[in-house]
Formats: sequence, structure tokens, C-alpha cells
Amino acid sequence: DSTRKGIGLQVEGRAFQWSNALAENTIFFVYTITNVSDKDIDSLFFGIYGDPDLGGGSPENTDDNGFFVPPYADDGSVDNIPVYARSMVYFWDPDMTGNYGLPLGYLACKFLESPGNPDDGIDNDGDGMIDERQDDGLDNDNDWRAETDDVGLDGIPKTNDEGEGDLKPTPGLKLPDGSLDPLYPGEPNFELTDLDEADQIGLTSFNSWRWSDDGIQHDESMWNRCIPRNFGDIHQSQDIVFIFGSGYISLKKGETKRVSMALLMGEDLDDILTTAETVQTIYNQNYKFFKPPITPKVTAVPGDKKVTLYWDAKSEESNDPLTGKDFEGYVIYRSTDPSFNDIQTITDGKGSPFLSEPLKTVDGYDARFDVAQLPEPYTDLNSNGKYDAGEPFSDLNSDGVWSAMVDDQWKGYHPVPYRGRGIQYYLGNNSGLVHSFVDSNQVINGQTYYYAVVAYDHGDSVKIPPTETTKKIAVDPITLKLKFDDNTVMVVPGPRAGGYVAPQIQTEDIAHETGIGTGKVEFELLDDLKIRDAASYKVFFSDSISIGNQKAKIFNYSVLDETPIVDKVVFYDTNFVALSKRNIFKDSYLKVTDANNKLYSKDADYVLNYRNGSIRRTADSRMETNTEYLVTYRYLPVTESTKFNGEDDNPAFDGIKLKVHNAKRVEFDAEASGWVAGQAEFGFTFAKSAIGMGYRYPADYEVEFSGQNIDSALVFSGKFESVPVKYTIRDITSGVPVHVPTFLQEKSETKNQHWDPGEDIILFKSGSRGVVTDTTTWVLNISASNDTTATYTRPGEGDVLFLRIKRPFTTEDTFVLTTEAAKVSKALAKSRMDNIYVVPNPYVGYSVIEPTNRLPGSTRGERRVYFENLPQNCTIRIFTLSGQLVKRISHHSGVENGREYWNLLNTSGFSVAYGIYLAHIEAPGIGEKLLKFALIK
Repeated sequence: DSTRKGIGLQVEGRAFQWSNALAENTIFFVYTITNVSDKDIDSLFFGIYGDPDLGGGSPENTDDNGFFVPPYADDGSVDNIPVYARSMVYFWDPDMTGNYGLPLGYLACKFLESPGNPDDGIDNDGDGMIDERQDDGLDNDNDWRAETDDVGLDGIPKTNDEGEGDLKPTPGLKLPDGSLDPLYPGEPNFELTDLDEADQIGLTSFNSWRWSDDGIQHDESMWNRCIPRNFGDIHQSQDIVFIFGSGYISLKKGETKRVSMALLMGEDLDDILTTAETVQTIYNQNYKFFKPPITPKVTAVPGDKKVTLYWDAKSEESNDPLTGKDFEGYVIYRSTDPSFNDIQTITDGKGSPFLSEPLKTVDGYDARFDVAQLPEPYTDLNSNGKYDAGEPFSDLNSDGVWSAMVDDQWKGYHPVPYRGRGIQYYLGNNSGLVHSFVDSNQVINGQTYYYAVVAYDHGDSVKIPPTETTKKIAVDPITLKLKFDDNTVMVVPGPRAGGYVAPQIQTEDIAHETGIGTGKVEFELLDDLKIRDAASYKVFFSDSISIGNQKAKIFNYSVLDETPIVDKVVFYDTNFVALSKRNIFKDSYLKVTDANNKLYSKDADYVLNYRNGSIRRTADSRMETNTEYLVTYRYLPVTESTKFNGEDDNPAFDGIKLKVHNAKRVEFDAEASGWVAGQAEFGFTFAKSAIGMGYRYPADYEVEFSGQNIDSALVFSGKFESVPVKYTIRDITSGVPVHVPTFLQEKSETKNQHWDPGEDIILFKSGSRGVVTDTTTWVLNISASNDTTATYTRPGEGDVLFLRIKRPFTTEDTFVLTTEAAKVSKALAKSRMDNIYVVPNPYVGYSVIEPTNRLPGSTRGERRVYFENLPQNCTIRIFTLSGQLVKRISHHSGVENGREYWNLLNTSGFSVAYGIYLAHIEAPGIGEKLLKFALIK
């Protein structure tokens, strides 16, 4: 930001880069010009000066070409250029080749908004409207829409403020300096909120000259060069300096006018004209433009000839300002170039590179994962986070009722092509969303790969095409270090260190500590390098969820990391300080102390934001600023999740992904039930009893049969009485058997006061007395044998039937996972010394896995051969065939890889001769290995 004052004039400016994928090669500049004098200014212009230097500074190639596109021309010279691509100057290099032979593109400077002239009777901006203005009380361009824009003076819908719902446009309020009041901007697309509703002067001058011919310090010369309609003296094919402007402009006392510009880059002239149209549209719509989803956070795990990627699900909650929640899917890109330029091979209709080619799976399909099914969209009138009868919804499947899941309608090629590009985006084929992926498609150990996991949306079916999040890796021009966005990573695949023993999560590592729910809790290991030793995580369930400041009755679960975390913080005044974790758990572990273990009080001494994981001192705190304090707490890596169908979009923590499968209701589980002892193979049914209450009691049962009477049952034969039976039923849910009384409903033809196959055994509630007034639950019926010759016609001694009941989780259920980290076994390392190898072998002049040099024009980096599968600590000695020591390399690494390289230099730093070499690897306490490899020119 800068502020410069001239005679009665103040100019303020700012710049920002647009994040939309369609206009990512764009920087916006916004200037406000204010007359701070005590009198009117009758005439001035706004000018921009610069030196494109598109030749890259090479003495042999410093020429530039320039041209201009005015907003309109009487001779028809700009009729073939779209209106939104005018008021622009652009530059290019004659042979389009820069330093080190690098290809060049086009550079343009464009007026998006300039001061207007609504009183000259001329269509200055070529938009078909004459003398339109933003303060005449008229919707000059007729783009205000009552159904979307009638939101009132504050510009926010559903606030019932002045002007909302009156079916006519409401202008905003102005501040004393004439600018728009941000609290009362008025309704969209009207007056000051409609940036396109002004007869903008646009580009009125462009002048260029050789650097040595003039200087920006010559005020009179610069004024003359910016006089409106001065488009002369354009020097071509030289190292040019240029100035362009907009004017004349008049300013009343205290009046402010705004000038907005864009600096554009493009592959060629067609590309830059298309980009100019796009950014002008963005600006005209008050920057209320379709946006890509939120960028996902991705992590990469190197492996042996594979790379595992996993990412979060925050992109799926993105809310586009125009199309709402329009997230559609993820696509993965892989490159050996941090710029990803080598995969931008999908061109538009004019041949300019526009889209990138996705990574392919081992089966040859795009690594693209899109929504398969989704709930029908609805309006949550009571804000309880779920659909309720009567709430408006979009009936996507036309069945007249709201559906929790319907097939996603967005698939195949999008119906809307990119404006000016002649190309459509491929949305996928409803493959379903995932949040992890293992790339094993021709992955080379030792090769440096760059990955981007990109989220994209579906736009709409009328005018908005899909947009992707960007995939940027910035290179520091001084240090050449890379800076990664959240969704980009660099990874070098390869095997782990010799003797590596990977962590595993077995069934016995997950303890169902309390509760009787029968759903499944799974922990998937995604990142073996992040698994902590002796870590413990508890899964617990709740029947309510936080929505804003309210609680909604929605069943959910969370994960508690049971190991306390201690963060060191220093307070600055009463500002919040971020802790290392979010979602702080409220329990007795939470405390704030100083170095002397003095305890401080919540609310009195400090304020804690549990959700965001931040803390600050209060104004009256006993805690001092610029002093270190300790914050001890436990946190929830997964909080209030409602994913109960095995979805994989819970956030990963410490290399682990949690998946939960819950039973939908209490019901009989036929697949898990059956005869577990004895020789009985009789069919059976088990269902809710039709007699009495018929309660679906959540228990597992064991039915034991005998050759003699072992229990009694209630029967009715004119009256209720108890009779002996040759079976007994126990509730075994808790592990401690509980007797279950039964009622025997005999058939009329077999009324003999004992149980026979085919007769219903009705269960009472576990632990009850088994009287008529007790609650009935299930009914068991074991089929009679159809074989009249069989000697074994009914269950007998030693026969046991197990009956399993599916039970949803409740707040009583808890699970605990205990993990064990990876380790290195010396014994295993000894046995794997023979797995050590050199790559490439032979080395023939160049290797594809060598690091590249990021300096422009450089063709290659350092020469290298790699040793793989090494133990963590060893010494590599490289000899010639005659036994002369060439190089000694000490290798020390963690468990993540067993890789070391030799840069083909000897001990003195000189390149070695090509030929046959020997490598002796010595690992103390483990063993030795001798390798032979070749270097060939």
C-alpha cells in the first residue's frame, strides 16, 4: 500500500492476485484518487509507467513489441476484439525466446475500471450504453433481479432490513468522503454496487520510447505523452519503456474516483484476450464470481515403488458465492517438474495449453474421484442440521418425496464450455469420493515426484463451467527452495531402512471397553512413519452435536487422544496465541502453569477457545506478557463426526484414519447366528414376538439343549402354569450369563406340556421373573425335521444355538486403540544385507532420478548413483578394481528410507573416471556387503 500526495490529490493503491483457476495468471491493482484540496480539479489523467523487458535481459535479445486496444475506434479496427478485452495494452517479444532459450508469453495491462464521463453523449466504454452512471437512481444495464438481489440496505439476505423484499432496488449509503458505506452497501447490481454501470473512459493514450530517449522524471514530456488520443510514437523491436493513461478526469472538492487495473499473462494473443474477458467479467460482477472449492490439505508417504497420498475433506464444505455448495470431486496430478508444466497438455480450441492431464491409475483410468450419490438439496428452516417434513427441497429424482441419497446428476463432460476456449471439463463418472490413494503406476524409486490433489466443483448447467483449486509450488529465486501450497507435496519413493519392522493395527489392539453396540470400529494405517509408540486413543459417542451456539439431537462420535500435550506459549497483551492442536478437550488435564508450576484460573487469568485451539490472557490476568507459560491439555483429533457408514472422510491423525460402521436398528443378525456346538442342523427363525409387547431387546442369546429337563417355561392350558423343559436360554451380551425366562406357545395338536420342534419359544426380558405381566421380546421357532426315518429329530444333549442381535451404538459405548511405533530389528537387518543394491547400474551418462537444477536454462543437476536398502547407520567405501579408495561416505538416517547417494566425485572433489567400481558397505553389529557397479559415458 502506498499514499502519495500531489497538489490537492491523494492516491492510494493495493494489489492482489486472483485465486480463480481461470484467471490465476492475473494481478489486480485498485487505486482510489481523492481531491483533498479546497477547490475543484478540472483536468488530470491517470497514467501508468513501466518497462516490460520481455526479452529476459539477455544482451542478444532485449527487444519488445507493444500494441494497444482502445475501448472503441471509429475506423472499426477493434470490432473483432470483444468489448471485455479492450482498454488494454499488450507486449510480446519478436522471436518469443528469452534467456537460456526459455519460451516467452504475452504480458498485458488492462483497465477494468477507470473514471467515467456520463455527460459527453458518447459510449466511451463500448458497452452499448451512453452516459450511464452509478448515481442516477436507474438500473442502466437491467441486471438487478428481485429473486436474488432484493436483500435490502445491508446487502445481506434474511435480515428484514430496509428495502428487503420490496421488489425494487435499494441503493447504498455514502460516507462523508463520497465512498460507499461498507455496513450499508445497498443491493447487488444497483448503483454503486454495479461496477459495470458507468460510462468509463478507459484507455485513452499509449506511448513507448527507447530507454535512453526520455525519463519518467520529465514531467512535461510525460504529460504530453498521456494527452488523450495520443497513440503515436510506438517503438517496436527495441527495449521499450511505455506509459499509458486514462483521461481527462475532473474531480470536485472531496470527490473520490476509483481506477482498477489488471496485469495479465498469457501463452499467446488469443490466450491473453480470453483472459482479459474473464477478468473483466470477474470485476463487473463485483468480484462475486464463481470460485473453486477450499484447497484440501494433502500428505504424502513414500514407499517402495509406491507413494501413498491422503487428504482432508474440508473442500466438500465449500460454498460458492453464486452456485452454493457445488463441490464435485478430487483429481490427482503427478509431475517431475514443480511447475507442473509438463502435464499441461490438454489444449483449448485454439491450441493454447489450458488443462492438465490427470495421473493414471495402474488400470489406466484417471485418478479422479467424484460424488456418486448425495442427499437432495433442501432448505433447513429450523437449522437443526437435518431434513424435516415440510421443508422445501429439490426433487432430483422426481418421486415427490425427499430422498437421503440419489445418484449425482453431474458426470461426464460438463455442458458449459469455458468461455472463449471451446473446451469442456470432464467431471468423472460417479466413482465415489475417497480421501487416500496409493500411486504405484510406474513409480521409480529415487525419482523426485511432485503431486497435487486438486478439488473441483460442478458450476451450473447454464453459464458457469467447473473450476479447480490451484496447484502451486513456488521457487524462491535466491535460495531455490520450494514453497508448497496445502494441496501440493514433493516425495521421493524408496524402501525403508534395512531391518525396518512396520507398525500394524490388529483387531486385538482395539478394545471395546464399554457398551454393547455391535457396529464395527476400524482404524486404517495410512502413514507408518507417523504412528506413535504406546499412544492411546478413545472413541466415544454422544447424542447431541454443536451447531453454532446451539445443540442439536444428532448422534455422533469423537476421538480423544489420551496422551496429554504440553505447549509453551508467550502472551502479547490480550491477543490470542495458537496452540499446536485444535478441538481442546475439557477435562481435568487442562491447566495453565508457569515455570514454577503455579496454576492459573480459566476466565480470571485466561480465555480459551476450545474449538480453534487458541488462548489469550485477560486484561486483569496475573499472567505477564513476554513470559513463557505451559498449557497442558488433551485434544480431539476427530470431533462430532456423523460418518456411520464406513466413510473415509474423517480427518487422519498420527497416520491413522478412523472408519465407523453402525447398525441402523436393533434387529436379528441371521448371518452371525447359528448352531455353535453339538450335531443339530435344524432350521430356525428368530423375530420380534407378536404376543405381549414384542420388544426388540438388544442382547445376544445362547440356547442350550439337553436330554433331560434343565429349566422351566410358562405355558397356558386353561390357566398359566410352569412346566419343565429340556432347554435353557441365557443372555450372554455382557459376558456374564443372565437367565432368560420363556413362554412356550404349544400347538393344539401337540399340547403335551413340553417343547416340541415347530412350537414358538417366546423370550421374556432378560433377568425378569417370567410371569404374565413381564415384557416379552423375541420369539424363537426351530423347525421340525422332515425326515421321518431320521433318528435325530430334535435338538438334544450338547446342542447349542447362538442368536446374535445387531445393536446400534449408544453413549455407553467406548473403544480404545493402543498403537506401537515402527522399529528396526538388528536381526532382520542382518538378514537383509543382501537386499542392498546400486541404482542405476550401470550408470550411462545420465539418470532420470538425478535432481534437476532449478536455475533457468539449466539442463541437468548433480550426477548421482544411489544405494538403496541400507541399514540406518553404515559406512560406504568406494574402490577402483585395483583397490584404490575413491570415496568414503558415512550414512545415518531414520527409518523412513535406507538411501544414500554418491555424486561421482572423489575425495578431492574431482569427477571420477568411467569404469567398474566396488562398494563395500560396513554396518557395525549387523554385517558387511560388497557390490560391483559400472559408470559408462
